[in-house]
Amino acid sequence: MVGRKNFRKSEALSVKLKRFNIGYFYAIAVGVLCGIIPVIIQKVVGANGLPRATALFVKFAASSIILLPIAAPKIKKVTFPTGFGWKLPICALFYVSTLVFLYESYRFIPTSIGVALQYTFPLFTMGFSVLFFRFRCTIPSFLAMVLSLVGAMLLSGGSLDGDKAYIGIILGIGCAISYAAYFLFVEHTQMAAMDTTVFVTLKTIMSTVFFFLYILVTKQMTFTMSLQTFLGLVASGICTILASYCLTLAIRHIGSVYTSILGSIELIVCAVAGYFILDESLSWGSKIGIVVIMIATILVAISKKEKKG
Repeated sequence: MVGRKNFRKSEALSVKLKRFNIGYFYAIAVGVLCGIIPVIIQKVVGANGLPRATALFVKFAASSIILLPIAAPKIKKVTFPTGFGWKLPICALFYVSTLVFLYESYRFIPTSIGVALQYTFPLFTMGFSVLFFRFRCTIPSFLAMVLSLVGAMLLSGGSLDGDKAYIGIILGIGCAISYAAYFLFVEHTQMAAMDTTVFVTLKTIMSTVFFFLYILVTKQMTFTMSLQTFLGLVASGICTILASYCLTLAIRHIGSVYTSILGSIELIVCAVAGYFILDESLSWGSKIGIVVIMIATILVAISKKEKKG
């Protein structure tokens, strides 16, 4: 009798686990990891005056070195999507452009405004999906997207000033469009369907090449840094590897739209980590923004259930 009850309990647990979409976990993990990365970079780079472009190059170069020995044995066994040779550079270009536009926008507008503009990317992701990929937008999913946008604005509250603020706004919007394009490109070119380790490795190596070209053209190359700074960049590189890995799997399981909305959790992690590690203030607006984004996260789950039904 006891054995039957235990069997039924284990069977019920198995059913619940099957119903749970692992993509939610991966998408939330992306937000957590991406929220930690800027705090690490700000902590180690701010004290040394290292150009952000150089910091990004070192981070991606370290990631490539870590990943290559892991992926090398798998490369010969992987089935690559048709046209992978031209798809990979475009994919990496979208990814690199996102970071370049974001960091360049900081020259003209406050960091908080740049981050808020970056997190309009769920709006572009959903809009492009509806226009070009016949995405069926449910009321909960649309409301979740709006709430994630509102939460981002509250968490990243700031004010605009300066004659060239419009340049920063354009760059911030360009960052959001590039990031949305990356999400959609990975999903709809079957890049997310291939071996995740190999894809992340090759994309990271290609991104490293693009960042190297960028620091050459912009003359931001400098490699004078302390051991602490280097180790911090390596740590951020490891977080980037894990984030890229989880992002690819999240897009594979729940699609680019829902992954982009759940990615707003990055702002919560960044705000909380900044409060504890960088001694940054956490206003009431930021606290409300955290609650709003959490509501958006719940609505994503509701939206996915409606779509299945």
